[in-house]
Amino acid sequence: MTRRLALRLAGLGARLWGGIRRRRGQEAGFVPVLCYHRVLSGLVEDPEEPLYTLLPEQFEAQMALLAREGFRSLSLPEFIAAARGLGPLPPRAVLLTFDDGYADFYQVAWPLARKYGMTLTLFLTTGFVGRPEMLFMARHGYRFGLPEEAGGEIPAPWQAHARRFPELWRPLTWGEVRELHAAGVGLGLHGHTHADLGRLPAAAALAEVETGIRLLATGIGVRPECVALPYGGYASVPRAALPSLRERGIRYLFTTIYGRPRLPGSPFLIPRLLVVQQDSLADFRRKLTGAYDFLGRLQGWKYRLRLLASPILGMRGHRQT
Repeated sequence: MTRRLALRLAGLGARLWGGIRRRRGQEAGFVPVLCYHRVLSGLVEDPEEPLYTLLPEQFEAQMALLAREGFRSLSLPEFIAAARGLGPLPPRAVLLTFDDGYADFYQVAWPLARKYGMTLTLFLTTGFVGRPEMLFMARHGYRFGLPEEAGGEIPAPWQAHARRFPELWRPLTWGEVRELHAAGVGLGLHGHTHADLGRLPAAAALAEVETGIRLLATGIGVRPECVALPYGGYASVPRAALPSLRERGIRYLFTTIYGRPRLPGSPFLIPRLLVVQQDSLADFRRKLTGAYDFLGRLQGWKYRLRLLASPILGMRGHRQT
């Protein structure tokens, strides 16, 4: 199945499930945690080669909708406190998260969010911060350098955009991260090298997280309590390393498993709602109100089926953001 078709089917399912939910009424305590990556002007992406970017006008329309409809964006400490039952959960609460840490977060997304009074949380890949080169999500992992050096690994529209806006394709600097944090942006960890923690031995997964914790502590003065898993699906959960992560103060792992956590009493794995360029404003509203939550169950079933099939067919694999 192509990704384009999958998006259409997901949208159809959300409209059907959303109608059922409206008839049942809304359940209290569910908090949509939105997952963004990039906001780039003029880059219309192919659904089959997603960069997980929004156009600035799309992101601004979403922030305006949240403000207009009375949503309250939580800071990351507020989210943690509400999840633990130690702080209030305001009506229509939402958590707005970004992964990776590109310069367009500082130059485009953050100013637009502030315009509408929205608080953002940034999950940083610490090994990227401060490097001056352009950074690309290539087909076989992230890589630094000029777009032409990657050949066919980087789609031609991305290369053209990077040549036009090279400043938006570099990672954030530590100075920018300090400024963001001082202005109220929450900070969490997205690994050190963006390695898939679920594919690493437990010791290597733990080392990835420990390195990120140390760099955020020394560079910003922040000891993160939350990690957004690179790639983010069920197979990316470092199960063997979970006890050690808890011992090091990691309270929650944020995923790309669809759904909305219910606060307080949320589980260790936090579902998030990926926001993509193909979302209409109506799709965005449906994600806020639970119409896409059924996809998390489908993701779970799909993962269990793969586990059952792997001894027979030698199957491994997943890919998400």
